[in-house]
Amino acid sequence: MAEKKAETESNASGSPELLLRPVIRKVDIKNTHFAFINHNDDTHMTLSNGTLQVETVGKRLAIDFGISFNDIPLAFAGSFDNARFLADNKVTDVQIDGNAGKVKLAVTGSVGPVAPAFDLDLALAMKADSLKAFSSKAVRDLPNLGPLSMTARLKGRQGKYSVEDMQAILRDDILSIDVKGSVEDVLKIQGVDATADLKIRSMDFLSKIAGTDLSSLGSLRASAVVSSDDGRFEIKDFKADLSGQHITADIAGSLKDVQKLTGIDANFKVALDSLDSLDSLAKRKLPASEPIELAGKFSGAGGLKEPVAIDVSLKSDGVDANVDGRIVDLLTAAAVDLAFDIKAESLAKAGKLTGLQLQSSDPLSITGQFLTDEKAYRLSGLHLSAGKLEAKGDVAYQPHP
Repeated sequence: MAEKKAETESNASGSPELLLRPVIRKVDIKNTHFAFINHNDDTHMTLSNGTLQVETVGKRLAIDFGISFNDIPLAFAGSFDNARFLADNKVTDVQIDGNAGKVKLAVTGSVGPVAPAFDLDLALAMKADSLKAFSSKAVRDLPNLGPLSMTARLKGRQGKYSVEDMQAILRDDILSIDVKGSVEDVLKIQGVDATADLKIRSMDFLSKIAGTDLSSLGSLRASAVVSSDDGRFEIKDFKADLSGQHITADIAGSLKDVQKLTGIDANFKVALDSLDSLDSLAKRKLPASEPIELAGKFSGAGGLKEPVAIDVSLKSDGVDANVDGRIVDLLTAAAVDLAFDIKAESLAKAGKLTGLQLQSSDPLSITGQFLTDEKAYRLSGLHLSAGKLEAKGDVAYQPHP
């Protein structure tokens, strides 16, 4: 049934009334079926055994909905406290509980008025025993990790919708993830402010995905702050700590524009007991070196195809090396301009780091500049000193086209 008014007025509460004011008495839909097949890629979507029952019970409006989506059962039941909230255009409390397969969902709060915009204030909750609960015929099989839960508050007023107090948690012996945040404008995806924390007990968990053995890297902890402004997403305060039996690493940085990969600023430190502890990762035998410390910084206002400043230093037993300069295109390593300075207390210590069996105690010094362009590789201002040996000059190599 629908009650009709000749013109829109303001009721006693001051909110505008609707020209068409529906009052729902009863809706009963059963055994609905729908199928869609895309012959181009052989994907399909099926909705079957659909039922919808809406009925006024006293002052409440009760809802019971069920359907099977691609063989995943969906079921929701609940009520609105005021069955006439559409007709009266007033606020009403709502509570709906349900499930999508093995995912449990709950909605509580209030909705209305529905005009001139649909106002709402809802608490949303989701729980699942495992990520596998989100696997379906339309989605790749997900790992058996969990449990996981998510809560958030969805608010809407005068056509603007926001998410507050959002929290998503995944807990597993192997992996844990915590995400907290808010979205100022959901429809425009603006005003995003979120923090994320990640813990991986063993990097071996990612070995299959990476296609190589990562067990030597140990555990990983990472965190970041993500924000958005005018459609631009920014990563701030990114931190990652890697802790293995023979290696530790710390990375800190930020990214001004995630979509364009611009505004890169990163610092890293790596401590390694010996190069040969990474044999499984490198898939080959590496030298049994003394402990190594590596530190560096990358920064660039542009993207990965724009100039990036690099400053990297290495320290090992009696060996110090530094490389600084810039690379125009990190993806192709084009237009490299790097100055290098390598010092070793002896050729023997330099050899141990590189896997060469050298017995000489003569000191070693190598300085110069490494440059590349579209046509050639060049060593400019090369100065090599090893004991009584000293060499200076420039070297160029031009590959055949």
